[in-house]
Amino acid sequence: MIVVFFLFWNFLAHMIFALFLGRATMTNISTSVEIFATPQGLMMLAVGTVIGAVFALVLFGLTVVSLPLLLDREVDFVTAMLTSVTLVQENPAVMLGGAC
Repeated sequence: MIVVFFLFWNFLAHMIFALFLGRATMTNISTSVEIFATPQGLMMLAVGTVIGAVFALVLFGLTVVSLPLLLDREVDFVTAMLTSVTLVQENPAVMLGGAC
Protein backbone atom coordinates (compact mmCIF):
# COMPACT_ATOMS: atom_id res chain seq x y z
CA MET A 1 0.00 0.00 0.00
CA ILE A 2 2.81 2.41 0.86
CA VAL A 3 4.59 1.66 -2.43
CA VAL A 4 1.39 2.37 -4.40
CA PHE A 5 0.98 5.61 -2.45
CA PHE A 6 4.54 6.68 -3.28
CA LEU A 7 4.13 5.73 -6.95
CA PHE A 8 0.99 7.87 -7.21
CA TRP A 9 2.80 10.70 -5.40
CA ASN A 10 5.66 10.43 -7.89
CA PHE A 11 3.24 10.43 -10.83
CA LEU A 12 1.50 13.51 -9.45
CA ALA A 13 4.85 15.29 -9.00
CA HIS A 14 5.72 14.60 -12.64
CA MET A 15 2.31 15.85 -13.71
CA ILE A 16 2.74 19.10 -11.74
CA PHE A 17 6.15 19.59 -13.33
CA ALA A 18 4.70 18.97 -16.80
CA LEU A 19 1.80 21.38 -16.21
CA PHE A 20 4.01 24.25 -15.12
CA LEU A 21 7.33 23.65 -16.92
CA GLY A 22 6.52 21.12 -19.63
CA ARG A 23 7.79 23.29 -22.47
CA ALA A 24 10.91 24.55 -20.67
CA THR A 25 14.21 23.16 -21.86
CA MET A 26 16.63 22.18 -19.16
CA THR A 27 19.95 21.16 -20.61
CA ASN A 28 22.21 21.40 -17.58
CA ILE A 29 22.20 22.36 -13.92
CA SER A 30 22.91 26.07 -14.51
CA THR A 31 19.89 26.60 -16.78
CA SER A 32 17.66 24.55 -14.48
CA VAL A 33 18.14 27.00 -11.63
CA GLU A 34 17.21 29.90 -13.90
CA ILE A 35 14.02 28.14 -15.02
CA PHE A 36 12.93 27.47 -11.43
CA ALA A 37 13.37 31.19 -10.66
CA THR A 38 10.76 32.18 -13.27
CA PRO A 39 7.16 32.86 -12.16
CA GLN A 40 6.05 29.49 -13.56
CA GLY A 41 8.89 27.74 -11.76
CA LEU A 42 8.13 29.41 -8.44
CA MET A 43 4.44 28.59 -8.80
CA MET A 44 5.33 24.96 -9.56
CA LEU A 45 7.51 24.81 -6.45
CA ALA A 46 4.75 26.32 -4.29
CA VAL A 47 1.99 24.03 -5.60
CA GLY A 48 4.27 20.99 -5.44
CA THR A 49 5.25 21.77 -1.86
CA VAL A 50 1.64 22.13 -0.70
CA ILE A 51 0.52 18.94 -2.44
CA GLY A 52 3.60 17.10 -1.18
CA ALA A 53 2.90 18.24 2.37
CA VAL A 54 -0.67 16.92 2.14
CA PHE A 55 0.59 13.58 0.83
CA ALA A 56 3.22 13.41 3.57
CA LEU A 57 0.63 14.16 6.24
CA VAL A 58 -1.73 11.47 4.94
CA LEU A 59 1.05 8.91 4.71
CA PHE A 60 2.28 9.81 8.18
CA GLY A 61 -1.22 9.42 9.57
CA LEU A 62 -1.56 6.01 7.96
CA THR A 63 1.79 4.61 9.06
CA VAL A 64 2.86 6.24 12.33
CA VAL A 65 1.27 3.53 14.46
CA SER A 66 0.30 0.92 11.88
CA LEU A 67 3.81 -0.24 10.98
CA PRO A 68 4.91 -0.88 14.59
CA LEU A 69 1.48 -2.37 15.33
CA LEU A 70 1.81 -4.85 12.47
CA LEU A 71 5.18 -5.97 13.82
CA ASP A 72 4.01 -6.28 17.41
CA ARG A 73 0.46 -7.67 17.18
CA GLU A 74 -1.49 -10.12 15.05
CA VAL A 75 -3.72 -7.64 13.18
CA ASP A 76 -4.51 -7.04 9.53
CA PHE A 77 -3.16 -3.95 7.79
CA VAL A 78 -6.56 -2.26 7.43
CA THR A 79 -7.18 -2.41 11.18
CA ALA A 80 -3.67 -1.16 11.83
CA MET A 81 -4.11 1.80 9.46
CA LEU A 82 -7.50 2.70 10.93
CA THR A 83 -5.99 2.56 14.42
CA SER A 84 -3.17 4.84 13.29
CA VAL A 85 -5.52 7.39 11.71
CA THR A 86 -7.77 7.36 14.78
CA LEU A 87 -4.81 7.95 17.08
CA VAL A 88 -3.55 10.85 14.95
CA GLN A 89 -7.04 12.41 14.93
CA GLU A 90 -7.35 12.09 18.72
CA ASN A 91 -3.85 13.49 19.44
CA PRO A 92 -2.93 15.85 16.58
CA ALA A 93 -0.54 18.09 18.56
CA VAL A 94 1.47 15.18 19.93
CA MET A 95 1.59 13.40 16.59
CA LEU A 96 2.60 16.50 14.61
CA GLY A 97 5.22 17.26 17.25
CA GLY A 98 6.63 13.79 16.76
CA ALA A 99 6.56 14.20 12.99
CA CYS A 100 8.72 17.29 13.11
